[in-house]
Amino acid sequence: MQIKYVENRGKLKEYYHFFSKVFYEDAKEFNEHYYPMFNAYSKIEEQYNKDNTLLIYIEECGNIVGCIGVKDVINNKATLDVLAVDKNCRGKGYASLLIKEIESRLVKTGVKEVSLGARFRACNVYLKNGYKPTLLVQVNDFATTDLIKENNIYDYEIVNEYQNDVCGAVFFKVDEVNASVINHFESNVATCHASYIFTKTLN
Repeated sequence: MQIKYVENRGKLKEYYHFFSKVFYEDAKEFNEHYYPMFNAYSKIEEQYNKDNTLLIYIEECGNIVGCIGVKDVINNKATLDVLAVDKNCRGKGYASLLIKEIESRLVKTGVKEVSLGARFRACNVYLKNGYKPTLLVQVNDFATTDLIKENNIYDYEIVNEYQNDVCGAVFFKVDEVNASVINHFESNVATCHASYIFTKTLN
């Protein structure tokens, strides 16, 4: 097992095909909607051109079995992207290994804070690596953030919100993640998508 970075465009293509295949297979297994990843490729390519050492992967027997990347490094803040581990290699701690490796590399570039969004089933890996959750509830089209706030039966503290002509969102302070909370908002607020986002201050 070796940790490497994407050193050329051939490996960049392999990296992209690996994580998009993992996401597709996971979506099928967990009965989730699969979002085609071609829009993500431009961000990955942009990062490759800026600093390809922040696109890293684990290799076993010449094959990629895990990867993680970074996008949008702005003002000492970075967003983690595309954490994926082959389902046959899960349970080995590879996800945590990749997170720690990318954090170490980011610290060397001067990054102080990392953030990301995750599907609910991936939340625990970030929690156990010291990331703090925030609940993000979004609405679109005719729905407004007023509907979100009306359905805040948990009395969560609002830390940020926005509303424009076509969409809106409310960010709630939370101490833990809970699938029933996501189900509550998505069942009771029209057009709603709820998810957890995570942040961590790097030392």
